[in-house]
Amino acid sequence: MDGNRMRDTARIPETFSREVLADMLEDLPLGVAVHGGPGFTCLYANAQARATSEGRELVGLPFADAWPEHSDRVLPLMQRVLETGEPHLSEDRPFGLRQRPGEPPEQRFITFSWRRLDLDGAKAVLVTARDTTDEVRARRVAEREAAELDEVFERMGDAFFALDRDWCFTYVNHRATELLGKPKEQLAGRSIWDVFGQAEGSKFDVELHRAMSEQTAVAFQEYYPPLDMWASVQAYPSPTGLSVFLSNITSLKQQEAALGTSEGALRAVIDNSPSVIQMKDLDGVFIRVNEEFARLFDRPKGEVIGKSDRDLLPPESADRLEAHDRQVRQAGHPITFEEEVSTPVGGARRYLTTKFPLKDASGRVYGTAGISVDITQRAEQERRLVESEERFRKVFEEGPIGVVLVEPVDLRIVAANDAYRRIIRYPRHELTRLSLLDVTADEDRAKTRQLVDLVLKGEIPFYRWEKRYVRRNDALVWVSVTGSLLRDETGRPSLFLGMVEDITQRKQAETALRDKDLAIRKAYSDVIGAVTGGKLILMTPDELHEVVGEMVGPEWRATEYSQFSVMRRELAAVLLSQGLSEDETNSYVLAATEAVTNAVKHGGSGTMCVRRAGESLQIEVADHGPGIDFEDLPKATLVSGFSTKATLGMGFTIMLEVCDRLLLTTQPGLTILVLEKSL
Repeated sequence: MDGNRMRDTARIPETFSREVLADMLEDLPLGVAVHGGPGFTCLYANAQARATSEGRELVGLPFADAWPEHSDRVLPLMQRVLETGEPHLSEDRPFGLRQRPGEPPEQRFITFSWRRLDLDGAKAVLVTARDTTDEVRARRVAEREAAELDEVFERMGDAFFALDRDWCFTYVNHRATELLGKPKEQLAGRSIWDVFGQAEGSKFDVELHRAMSEQTAVAFQEYYPPLDMWASVQAYPSPTGLSVFLSNITSLKQQEAALGTSEGALRAVIDNSPSVIQMKDLDGVFIRVNEEFARLFDRPKGEVIGKSDRDLLPPESADRLEAHDRQVRQAGHPITFEEEVSTPVGGARRYLTTKFPLKDASGRVYGTAGISVDITQRAEQERRLVESEERFRKVFEEGPIGVVLVEPVDLRIVAANDAYRRIIRYPRHELTRLSLLDVTADEDRAKTRQLVDLVLKGEIPFYRWEKRYVRRNDALVWVSVTGSLLRDETGRPSLFLGMVEDITQRKQAETALRDKDLAIRKAYSDVIGAVTGGKLILMTPDELHEVVGEMVGPEWRATEYSQFSVMRRELAAVLLSQGLSEDETNSYVLAATEAVTNAVKHGGSGTMCVRRAGESLQIEVADHGPGIDFEDLPKATLVSGFSTKATLGMGFTIMLEVCDRLLLTTQPGLTILVLEKSL
């Protein structure tokens, strides 16, 4: 350091430290508390620490009274840190925080550290808590559905209100109405300057107008006499207005004045903070750094004091950091930056840094200070998340199968990819005004609603079926649809997902094949009927049901040939009772035996019964075998002695000679043969 820099550093007021350090602790994005004495009484707690106290005044309370639910675990730990002097770190620990008394705790992930402090000869424990929930949950951000805006603001601990460009209230949460002392009805739609006229010309007036005009976030503290309240204000602008967060810090101000927190304690807190903290003079020379800063550069703090960014970092990094310092000094208020820095110990890291000007009692800026939190892991997770979302978008938009996202209750179409729009022939802007039922054929609407409801109720995990869509030009298109439900992380239905494939060509081919099969069957039936003189008639099951008569006598079931002799005797008795001669009965029983033999041989079992239709007797033989293949049917019925595993074999020849008509229906799983003979 040269002589000029030494002289400038020496002119820095000695009285700045306490105020600066106190402000730094209040703005620190960490919970900081100091505990010491009997019962580890709370000696100091910054804003972040106080936010976990459910409204209790922490300072002066023993730890067991301040945080009773954690005392059994934490008190022994603090005693061990106090006795051994060894710090303790607990990373990403699930921790329940209550926003208000009586409410269930909200689970957060917190990194705690405990360090021993020496305060004027007395020993105490410094506790810091950093909320790492965003880092832990970063991978879940794409799947999380944001809570309703009103619910979020109503549950937050801070007062919140929104203003439009004309300074009129557009939203006020319940906490804000309590803090401002006016109901929502007296605030909604009115100008803040009409309601709180005494604020004009105050710091509230100046800072809020600056936030709106410069479109920059502001944060400040100010006393408002009409409400007898010290307020901490954070305001965030947007093109449509201003979002304002308001906290009552009157008790904090009173505590600060009463406690007179020592400069030594504040310095100890800063030095033990896991954040990187530094102060510079107007020439960019470091006048104070904390232990974490020195650790990253692998140097004692004494070697860093008096140096600048250019002594520690590459020129391009130093240029960027110096530009940030100038911007903060010119603005005169805190600004938050994302900064990339490479250090000997940490390597290339990304930090979220809040920088603010250092001012003396007269308001003159004599330097800058910065508090940096390492967000390298979070930034990397955000980058991966963006890449993942981009991959998903490409799969969704460019996939070959139609994809549609639908509201699960009213079935309104939310989004659809190009493949789906090609199927349905609707442009994007028209399709999203329709529901799923609007593009479904009338005949399929009821079943569509039924299947969606079954999935919503959890009775089925998904459904898959073939249905008809109505295109924009009223043409019908056949599709295969697989429908499933997307849920958020709480298990509530989020969106209904449909995977849709155009199967119109396949349906047309199936129809053509079915028509061809019917034509072939009719041709076989006509040929066989003509060749047999109309004695062998092929029928469908429904046609056969129309011509068979009422059953007379019992029904016989055969599974093996040894049962045939009994069946033949009982069958003959029934036929004789119906008026057949003995010779006719014998030949009729022989033909029926051939039919039952084939049923047992090819179907594994068969049934037989006698029916009477007018002046005709009918012996019905049925089995549940493979049926007769139409390719073999002409040979099986017309060629004497022909037999395959799936045919009736030579028995057909005998049946045609004995019977007046043979009525046959056959298909896989069912063959029925009726041997008909006139009385």
